[in-house]
Amino acid sequence: MPWTSRLTIESLSSPDELTQLILDSRNINNVEGFLSPSPINSEFVNNVSLLFGDQLQIATDTILGAIESNTAIVIHGDYDVDGVSATAILWEAVYNDLGYENIKPFIPHRVDHGYGLSEESISDIEKQLSDRGEKPGVLISVDCGITGKDATEYAKQKGFTVIITDHHTRPDNDTDLPQATAVLHSYKLCGAGVSWVMASALRKRHFELSNPNSLVDETIFLEGVDLVALATLADVQELTDFNRSLVTEGLKQLTSTNRAGLLALYQLSDIVGKEIGPFEVGWVIAPRINASGRLDHALDALRLLVVQNNTQARQLAMRLNDLNIKRQKFTKDAVEEAIEMVEANWNKTSPILVYSDHWHEGVIGLIAGKLTQIYKTPTLALTIVDGEAKGSARSVQGINIVDLLKRFEDLFTNMGGHAQAAGCSLHAHDVEILVENMSGIDLTQEYNMDEIQHVVADCEIPLSLVTLEQYEALRKLEPFGMGNLQPTFISKNVPLTEVRAVGKTETHLKLRFDSLNGIGFGLAVDNADLLEGDMVDVLYTIDKNEYNGRTSVQVKVDAIQKTGS
Repeated sequence: MPWTSRLTIESLSSPDELTQLILDSRNINNVEGFLSPSPINSEFVNNVSLLFGDQLQIATDTILGAIESNTAIVIHGDYDVDGVSATAILWEAVYNDLGYENIKPFIPHRVDHGYGLSEESISDIEKQLSDRGEKPGVLISVDCGITGKDATEYAKQKGFTVIITDHHTRPDNDTDLPQATAVLHSYKLCGAGVSWVMASALRKRHFELSNPNSLVDETIFLEGVDLVALATLADVQELTDFNRSLVTEGLKQLTSTNRAGLLALYQLSDIVGKEIGPFEVGWVIAPRINASGRLDHALDALRLLVVQNNTQARQLAMRLNDLNIKRQKFTKDAVEEAIEMVEANWNKTSPILVYSDHWHEGVIGLIAGKLTQIYKTPTLALTIVDGEAKGSARSVQGINIVDLLKRFEDLFTNMGGHAQAAGCSLHAHDVEILVENMSGIDLTQEYNMDEIQHVVADCEIPLSLVTLEQYEALRKLEPFGMGNLQPTFISKNVPLTEVRAVGKTETHLKLRFDSLNGIGFGLAVDNADLLEGDMVDVLYTIDKNEYNGRTSVQVKVDAIQKTGS
């Protein structure tokens, strides 16, 4: 795969010069605002609230009215990190801060209820209320519902007042939107972010009603921001605009958290006392929280986020950790099988579609994600159970997976998501039709796949510029993630002074370039021919290594090749 860079630099006057050059090359116009994101306060909440127009006011009035009349409120979440976090944020606001106890969370089961707001989940909610002697009250969807027009009508027929909050792709036609009392939707936030805006509005109204002659306590807006950051990073949302502020503050809160469940999870994951950043969220915390929704029921993940008892927190963390270990095994086996399918059947120009009748439904999204990463091509993975195929799709930058799947929407019984990730279901007897239709798409005719798959680094530099001071200077650009990727660099014609496979399965590379250490995760198999003394070109990010109380600079190698190859 070809590499190029936006900049080529031979020398620098200071580490900050490279940081500024990267800002310029990324067309960051408001540098001061980018480097110092807006604080989370009433002004910030007022600005982000404008995304929802009058719908936010309607929603808060409806919820406060339900509290006044002691009407049951149910939060319908989702089973991933975003959906669970969104549920926790709203529940804590109403139950803890507003002191209203007649509010219950409902997390759908992946297998029993499927994705999103559904008649099955609404029927279960109605039964749970009936068992408690309650009538249908206010039903609030978080991180789902924007495509649930029929489900919303079903809920209304049952007697529910429905509020929809979501961030997934909305229907093309407004006539297909759910006819709810209020619909809060934005692409600029994750589901937990939308939930947090509503929770903040409720806290503000509650404070004003309780303290009519006082200025609003600005600290109330900091509540729940840690979970917004967790969800934003786990859901791979763009770290620009409002999200940059929320994640910047939220990571600070996650680092110094007093949530018993997260602290227990940190301890099991050996990250206690460490600074929590996007890596810790994406690779350590989120997979464990997601594991419960993938293999069991995500209610345990919700409990982990809100639990206050340390003993219960440890038990929940251990359960999620055990499920994650199980999930890793399922994923590894399924991905290996899926790769064999791709190598045997893929025509190299169409989107990838793989399916099986023995893959666990909870790992098909991970299969799709891994294949997308390997082949740089949109991928749909399906598992078939009892005559129904359930699928999860992932895509590459530049190809909207929802738009791609919409071409076959007549085959789907359910489908939704956003640009980079989607879910769907269809009858098993339609799978072969879908395979045939998808294999007929030639992505190379519709998209510039060379450009999409082309790696463009921020800068080509000599390795001599890779220092601990440079690493610290680049940290001013944090937090890194979608929309603000960690700067990548290319260094060419570099002497390789050490190379060896490491790890339990020897799939990673331990590298050394003169005095600079490097690690290449998952690179051992494809680079088995590398030898000490080779001259190589390296694509990498700059990182630090902490060991035995010492801190040094190192590089995380994304790709490596012999010079001239």
